[in-house]
Amino acid sequence: FQDFGSAKAAVLFYNAPGETQFALFVTNSNVGKGLPTGGSSTAEPVDGVGNDAYWLEGERIVQYYGLDGNVISQSVRVTAANTLVWDEDGFVYRIEGNVSRDEAVRIAQSMEAD
Repeated sequence: FQDFGSAKAAVLFYNAPGETQFALFVTNSNVGKGLPTGGSSTAEPVDGVGNDAYWLEGERIVQYYGLDGNVISQSVRVTAANTLVWDEDGFVYRIEGNVSRDEAVRIAQSMEAD
Protein backbone atom coordinates (compact mmCIF):
# COMPACT_ATOMS: atom_id res chain seq x y z
CA PHE A 1 0.00 0.00 0.00
CA GLN A 2 1.31 3.45 -0.91
CA ASP A 3 -0.10 6.40 1.05
CA PHE A 4 0.61 9.83 -0.42
CA GLY A 5 -1.98 11.74 1.63
CA SER A 6 -5.08 12.22 -0.48
CA ALA A 7 -3.64 9.96 -3.20
CA LYS A 8 -3.47 6.26 -2.38
CA ALA A 9 -2.28 3.25 -4.36
CA ALA A 10 -2.50 -0.49 -3.81
CA VAL A 11 0.09 -2.73 -5.45
CA LEU A 12 -0.30 -6.47 -5.93
CA PHE A 13 2.73 -8.51 -7.03
CA TYR A 14 2.15 -11.71 -9.01
CA ASN A 15 5.24 -13.90 -8.83
CA ALA A 16 4.23 -17.54 -9.33
CA PRO A 17 7.03 -19.93 -10.33
CA GLY A 18 7.00 -20.58 -14.08
CA GLU A 19 4.35 -17.93 -14.70
CA THR A 20 4.42 -14.39 -16.05
CA GLN A 21 5.56 -11.98 -13.34
CA PHE A 22 3.91 -8.57 -13.04
CA ALA A 23 2.68 -5.93 -10.63
CA LEU A 24 -0.85 -4.51 -10.65
CA PHE A 25 -1.16 -0.91 -9.42
CA VAL A 26 -4.53 0.68 -8.59
CA THR A 27 -4.77 4.32 -7.54
CA ASN A 28 -7.49 6.83 -6.74
CA SER A 29 -5.63 9.75 -8.31
CA ASN A 30 -4.31 10.73 -11.69
CA VAL A 31 -1.08 9.08 -12.72
CA GLY A 32 1.52 10.54 -15.02
CA LYS A 33 1.24 7.48 -17.19
CA GLY A 34 4.77 7.85 -18.44
CA LEU A 35 3.63 8.53 -21.97
CA PRO A 36 6.92 9.03 -23.76
CA THR A 37 7.73 12.24 -25.59
CA GLY A 38 10.60 10.87 -27.63
CA GLY A 39 13.61 8.60 -27.41
CA SER A 40 13.23 4.82 -27.41
CA SER A 41 9.87 4.71 -25.57
CA THR A 42 6.61 3.96 -27.32
CA ALA A 43 2.94 4.37 -26.43
CA GLU A 44 0.17 2.72 -28.41
CA PRO A 45 -3.57 3.14 -27.75
CA VAL A 46 -5.34 -0.08 -26.68
CA ASP A 47 -9.01 -0.85 -27.34
CA GLY A 48 -11.23 -3.08 -25.23
CA VAL A 49 -9.82 -2.13 -21.81
CA GLY A 50 -11.43 0.59 -19.69
CA ASN A 51 -10.99 4.16 -20.89
CA ASP A 52 -7.97 5.88 -22.37
CA ALA A 53 -5.78 2.75 -22.36
CA TYR A 54 -2.17 2.59 -23.55
CA TRP A 55 0.54 -0.04 -24.01
CA LEU A 56 3.93 1.40 -23.02
CA GLU A 57 7.41 0.09 -23.78
CA GLY A 58 10.83 1.59 -23.13
CA GLU A 59 12.26 3.71 -20.33
CA ARG A 60 10.02 6.47 -18.96
CA ILE A 61 9.07 8.32 -15.77
CA VAL A 62 5.92 7.41 -13.83
CA GLN A 63 4.51 9.79 -11.22
CA TYR A 64 1.31 10.31 -9.25
CA TYR A 65 -0.58 13.57 -8.99
CA GLY A 66 -2.32 14.74 -5.84
CA LEU A 67 -5.94 15.76 -5.89
CA ASP A 68 -4.67 19.36 -6.18
CA GLY A 69 -3.06 18.48 -9.54
CA ASN A 70 0.55 18.75 -8.35
CA VAL A 71 3.14 15.99 -8.78
CA ILE A 72 3.74 13.94 -5.63
CA SER A 73 7.55 14.01 -5.55
CA GLN A 74 7.84 10.81 -3.45
CA SER A 75 6.05 8.87 -6.20
CA VAL A 76 8.37 9.72 -9.09
CA ARG A 77 10.28 6.75 -10.48
CA VAL A 78 11.78 5.46 -13.72
CA THR A 79 10.65 2.20 -15.27
CA ALA A 80 11.33 0.30 -18.47
CA ALA A 81 8.86 -2.49 -17.70
CA ASN A 82 6.21 -3.30 -20.27
CA THR A 83 3.06 -1.55 -19.07
CA LEU A 84 -0.66 -1.51 -19.78
CA VAL A 85 -2.31 1.55 -18.21
CA TRP A 86 -5.98 2.52 -18.23
CA ASP A 87 -8.61 4.30 -16.19
CA GLU A 88 -12.03 3.04 -15.22
CA ASP A 89 -14.70 4.07 -12.70
CA GLY A 90 -12.53 6.75 -11.05
CA PHE A 91 -9.43 4.57 -10.65
CA VAL A 92 -6.22 4.27 -12.67
CA TYR A 93 -4.83 0.77 -13.23
CA ARG A 94 -1.36 -0.31 -14.38
CA ILE A 95 -0.01 -3.75 -15.14
CA GLU A 96 3.81 -3.63 -15.24
CA GLY A 97 6.31 -6.39 -15.73
CA ASN A 98 7.61 -9.20 -17.86
CA VAL A 99 4.31 -9.45 -19.69
CA SER A 100 3.31 -9.22 -23.35
CA ARG A 101 0.65 -6.81 -24.58
CA ASP A 102 -1.80 -9.67 -25.24
CA GLU A 103 -1.23 -11.15 -21.76
CA ALA A 104 -1.71 -7.77 -20.10
CA VAL A 105 -4.95 -7.14 -22.00
CA ARG A 106 -6.27 -10.59 -21.00
CA ILE A 107 -5.43 -9.91 -17.35
CA ALA A 108 -7.13 -6.50 -17.49
CA GLN A 109 -10.22 -7.89 -19.16
CA SER A 110 -10.45 -10.66 -16.54
CA MET A 111 -10.76 -7.95 -13.87
CA GLU A 112 -13.86 -6.38 -15.42
CA ALA A 113 -17.05 -6.72 -13.41
CA ASP A 114 -19.80 -8.79 -14.99
